[in-house]
Amino acid sequence: MLGFFVNLLLGLLSYIIKKDKDLFIIGAGSGELFFDNSKYLYLYANPQEEKKFVWITKSKEVYDMLKSKGLPVINLKTPRGFWNILKANKLIFSSSVEDISYFKLLVGNFKFIQLWHGNALKKLPFACKENTLKSKVHGFLLRKEYSKIEFVLHTSQKTSWNLEDCFKTKRVKILGYPRNDSLFNPTSFEKKIQLDQYDNVFFYMPTFRDTKSELKPFTTQGLIKLNKTLVESNSIFLLKKHCAEKNWISLEGYSNILDISEINDAWEILPFTTVVITDYSSVVCDTSLIEKPMIFYHYDYKEYITKQREMAFDYFKDLPGPFVEREEDLISLIKNLDWTKSESYKEKVRQFKQETNLFLDNHSSERVYNEILKEFVA
Repeated sequence: MLGFFVNLLLGLLSYIIKKDKDLFIIGAGSGELFFDNSKYLYLYANPQEEKKFVWITKSKEVYDMLKSKGLPVINLKTPRGFWNILKANKLIFSSSVEDISYFKLLVGNFKFIQLWHGNALKKLPFACKENTLKSKVHGFLLRKEYSKIEFVLHTSQKTSWNLEDCFKTKRVKILGYPRNDSLFNPTSFEKKIQLDQYDNVFFYMPTFRDTKSELKPFTTQGLIKLNKTLVESNSIFLLKKHCAEKNWISLEGYSNILDISEINDAWEILPFTTVVITDYSSVVCDTSLIEKPMIFYHYDYKEYITKQREMAFDYFKDLPGPFVEREEDLISLIKNLDWTKSESYKEKVRQFKQETNLFLDNHSSERVYNEILKEFVA
């Protein structure tokens, strides 16, 4: 609750504190993480030396890491952090204003850039359902906040309506996601896993569920069979749970199945992946840029679309597939990868890539950076 009042004070002071036109504050992960579009835009912007892009964080680990690299960073939980939020020309984030402030709502004399974090396969409803007095007030304040967004970043005109509905704005810019630049220029991934010792890397990135479900993606027997298949083919199965997901069984005790959810930045791993597996995550829109094979494991589809979210795509028509509902069918696709070599399947992936990404290059960070600084260009 303290964060609410600190943000309230920020909002009041924002009308009397003069802005520094050269200062841009940027953050991600509720101020705790260094990842996503914010990370890659920040890393692109700092060598440019035109404006000052400063990372703001609550995390001592992130602060120390960036400080050790000589990059501009400030601690959110300090007077300097508070002051810099007030002084910033623009506040840039990839989820919500909690990335760069003390609470999930911030109303005042601010300019926001919403970098967002995915070309969602599911519909993105407005964050507040106005059916009580409290929610009506929240909805009113949220609209006030959203009115300060200069633009919401996206990758495709086809699904820009989804973000327009979510943020109640037409100011959606199709420029590509900065994080996807890294897919074209991968750096060696060495954190805890030596992926080059495996012939195949299967990367499972399921989306989150709004409510708890009794349905699970794997049974114990299924995991035993999956692990046996992986051992026989010298393969590894990586799981990265969504940061909002808690509905999972333990994966401990399997030699070739590894939960890497503590690793924040999946984009360091994706270029080294053989097959991407998901249910309803937008990660497939990103990895289609480098034409990775993908599997859609929809073990709870009926429950998901009735109790969780509606789809923004025609799931079985617009996505390239293959689609599997049962764990034994998923294991079969993992065991025999001949389907990934099919020219007809490769063409489906290429078509999906073009439908979900206007830009097919590694210059998204540059485009976003130039768009943010457009007002300074004569």
